[in-house]
Amino acid sequence: MFLARAEDGRRITSTRDEQGYCPKCNDPLVAKQGDVYEWHWAHRPGKSCDYRAGTSRWHYKWLNHYHSLDGWEVEPDETVLKCDALNNAQKKAVLLMSKYDLAQATSFIQSAREAGYAPSIILNSQCIKSLQFSENRFKQIRRSDMTYVMFCRFSSTRPGKKLASFWLDVEERTPLIGLSAGLHRLTHDDEYWNDVVVDPAPLPVPRKASE
Repeated sequence: MFLARAEDGRRITSTRDEQGYCPKCNDPLVAKQGDVYEWHWAHRPGKSCDYRAGTSRWHYKWLNHYHSLDGWEVEPDETVLKCDALNNAQKKAVLLMSKYDLAQATSFIQSAREAGYAPSIILNSQCIKSLQFSENRFKQIRRSDMTYVMFCRFSSTRPGKKLASFWLDVEERTPLIGLSAGLHRLTHDDEYWNDVVVDPAPLPVPRKASE
């Protein structure tokens, strides 16, 4: 997890100056401060708590990025909204997705909209590894592949039909043929029903100084 709970209830980043506790199970945590991952907290070996389980180096990069921005809260209280970052003033919510999961995306988008937040999903490039990039579109390789369904449902370019924003993080370490490193907007156009439309002009994404 990126943020632990301090003894006085504050949410704190990884530090060895005070003890951090898990917001879910209250167990004391270990401050992880290596050179590969962003600094974070971890349970001691043998603990079974699943709070923020599976958080990757890629997740920590983005959590650190949003934590550094004014107005953003990372790892918010899941009773409010289960997501990775919230901006209450702007009413925006972000979900970081390292694996394609239609059920997770659907639940997040519906919950965010019901709570009055504009949902955005940032995808790791691994999420679309089953698709082929050509002519600024990701195309199905196998007819049985359902990856595009998420975009058909939620990111239509028709006026009034767009329910969420989707972005693809193309990392320098894992480049995709035809796409430069950066954050590419993904949409869906009814003209190409089974395709995901990609904005070829990327936005910059946060990087560690060592990268």
